[in-house]
Order: sequence, then structure tokens, then C-alpha cells
Amino acid sequence: MLPIALWYSFHRSAAQDPAALRAQFDRIVEISGLLVVIALIPALNWIGKSVLRKRNLPVLSRFIGWAIFWRAVGLTILLSLGAASIILLPTIFLIRSKPVGAAATLLVVALIFASAMFSYGWATLRVSRMAAPVPIGE
Repeated sequence: MLPIALWYSFHRSAAQDPAALRAQFDRIVEISGLLVVIALIPALNWIGKSVLRKRNLPVLSRFIGWAIFWRAVGLTILLSLGAASIILLPTIFLIRSKPVGAAATLLVVALIFASAMFSYGWATLRVSRMAAPVPIGE
């Protein structure tokens, strides 16, 4: 939605060739993707701290958005690659049926979505454990 809004805001009503408009749209998509990632990190800080407070877990007073972001992205990539390799590779090389391939693709998409959601929860819990004091006996 953001790339389209930016494209329309910068679009001139004068007739231009479609290739130039497409190149301009591609540049705006690249810029807005970076803006979304930059905006995501403070949002993760706010969301992470509110979740920790709601669950009565230790909350760090410092900025935790970056810690949640890099942990969640790393785990999401690992889980997504694992799900894709376990499901899609045998489907592609052993079974060449279109319905089986479509079902395997849907399963991989569902697993990637679930791994992304669980990754952010795991990262938030991991960051809250950083704030917990370690007992002296351990």
C-alpha cells in the first residue's frame, strides 16, 4: 500500500512512457521497503515491551526492538529454509503431480507464516530472559 501511495503522490499527470513509470515505481518500492524495516524496529520495541508487561515478565528499560528483530529474522530464515527443503525438494524431484505440488506449496507457505509468528514470540521471550536476574547458585 505504501509503495502505491508514494507512486501516486510522485506521479506526474503528463504522459510518460510506461518503462519510465515502471522504473520509478520500482525505485519507490525499494525505498519504501527500507522505510518499513526501519519503522518495524521501534514498533517491535513497543510491542515486545507491552507483551512482556501483560504477561508479567521482566521488562528491560533499554531499547529491545533491535534484539527482537535480529533474533526473529534469523530464526524465521532458518525455519523457512528447513520447511521448504523438507517439503518442496522431495515434491519437486520425486512427485511431479500438479495437485501434490500445489498442496506442498500451500503447506510450505503455512509453515513459513507459522515460523515467522513463533519466531517473534520466541525472540520476545528470549529478550525478557535477558532482564531476569540469574540466581547466584547457578
